[in-house]
Amino acid sequence: MASETPGLRRSLADLRRLARLFRSEWPALRRAGALSVVSGGLGLLAPVLVAVLFDRVYPAGNVSLLGLVVLGIIAATAGEGVTRNLYRFAAFAARTRMRDVARLALFNHVLHLPSRVLESRRSGEIANRFGDVRDVLDTGADAALTAMSQSVYLIAVPPILFLIEPRLALVALVAVPITAAITATLGTMANRRWATTYDAYDEWAAFRVEAIREARTFKSMGCEAALYRRAQRHVAQAHEGTVAATGLWYICNSANAVVRALHIAALTYVGWRLVLSGGLTLGGYVAFQAYAALLLAPLSALIDAGGKLQKSAVSLGRVFDLADEPPEADPAATIARAEGVARHKRVAYTGRVRMRGVRFRYAPDAPGLDLDRLDLAPGEVVALVGPSDCGKTTALRLLGQVERPDAGAIEAEIDGDHATTWTLIGDAPGWRDRVAVCWQEPGLLSASVRDNLLVAAEDVARREISDAEIHAVLDACHLGDRVRELARQSAAADGGTDDPLDVALTEGAASISAGERQRLALLDEAATNLDAATAHAVLTCVLDELRSHPEPPAVVLVSHQPEHAALTDRTVRLGARPVAGMHTSSGDGRAGALPALTS
Repeated sequence: MASETPGLRRSLADLRRLARLFRSEWPALRRAGALSVVSGGLGLLAPVLVAVLFDRVYPAGNVSLLGLVVLGIIAATAGEGVTRNLYRFAAFAARTRMRDVARLALFNHVLHLPSRVLESRRSGEIANRFGDVRDVLDTGADAALTAMSQSVYLIAVPPILFLIEPRLALVALVAVPITAAITATLGTMANRRWATTYDAYDEWAAFRVEAIREARTFKSMGCEAALYRRAQRHVAQAHEGTVAATGLWYICNSANAVVRALHIAALTYVGWRLVLSGGLTLGGYVAFQAYAALLLAPLSALIDAGGKLQKSAVSLGRVFDLADEPPEADPAATIARAEGVARHKRVAYTGRVRMRGVRFRYAPDAPGLDLDRLDLAPGEVVALVGPSDCGKTTALRLLGQVERPDAGAIEAEIDGDHATTWTLIGDAPGWRDRVAVCWQEPGLLSASVRDNLLVAAEDVARREISDAEIHAVLDACHLGDRVRELARQSAAADGGTDDPLDVALTEGAASISAGERQRLALLDEAATNLDAATAHAVLTCVLDELRSHPEPPAVVLVSHQPEHAALTDRTVRLGARPVAGMHTSSGDGRAGALPALTS
């Protein structure tokens, strides 16, 4: 479905919001604006000097005055060119910085959107919004800067034309409303086409991501031909929209070219009639034509800028369509933490967690979770079992605060100075730092083994993690030999690194998450892709390690395999209707302990 074409009021509101984001860049933009004014002012001097050349130098034959006039023309023209390039460079630097700031701000905002919002959109569509930021600031800013650079001419030239010859000025200015009407009419039509085209490119990008990610499945089903036909449809829709929108602007430019030709012919005919009748001097006519050209040049530039503005208006609406989604947490807090300005308050959790009357749905009619009661204690390993779509993985997402419940409460116990208290995990400081999750689907950055394992570990541990500790984790998870073999293959194939921790991982490879001080472990069918013997060995190793920790976390494991559930201390079965989880924990939780969930 095509995006709504942004109206003038919404576009102006979006531009104001965009402007507020770039307050820090205003000094650079003001410098660019000042340079553009100087450039335009110098450009206005050249026609005056040309008029002097015709009216004063030619009849009198004054060679000295001729030299001064020529030098003045050179200085004005060269100065105009130099200052214009200076302002273009200043504007380019400011625009590039603004683009980077905007894309970083949008990325930070996306990181804080609720997971259900992100998962309701296709990854290719979200990624394209960052391209929209570039379009807004590269095409839109170019158009705005064009208008800025031509504003001196548009403001100053019409009065000058009337001073030289009012009748000829009326002929010169009649082209302005005609050009504006043509541009506005065809521009609105092109705007609608661009909105449809951008949606088509979104579909094409999302389809590429999905097809490549699931290539193994599609190939095993012999779907190559069907996928190619679908790709053809996406490309055809995107191509059709692009050609149609661009074609409208070529029609607009052609129509305006006809208007400009008629305009020049009318000026020439009326102007020479005035010169021949003695109503206008030759120098005055030459100056008038020079100033009229200065008026036509901005019109041509603004017509071209109009197409860019139409595209950027659509892009701007798409950017704010994503930016308007309310975040689940304050993005500014993450910026402060990333830059070392602020850290989460240190809180001692006992390790006890309770869920009461929890209800969650991904959509009104979609499967979700209804859970009356579940209690977790430190050092306890709990298995969640049940049929598909009963909410096992959803329970882990809620405990890990990946999602927020629609109703009910999920609370963690905090060990205070004098007594323990319960607080909602949504309000618990640093809760996600204290939770370790291993999902069924691997999630990797295109980076080295070390970078993937340390992406959050050092923030949580608040110290540097040594290579020896990383190797110990890999060996414990039966991945040490495999990573060392990958390093040997990399070194032999292309002379790459032979350090196992520097081996680059690509999307879809195996991954392990490790970190100190995590008190809740969530395992979502983490051993699904392993053979039975390896799965049993890995789960046994992980659970033994968690149980032997000085501050043992609570662990929640989701699995369809009875032999995996047998490794736990108790089993909670989820059904189609709300059920109460059994609570069998005993003993006091230790300070700093939190539960661990495994599915």
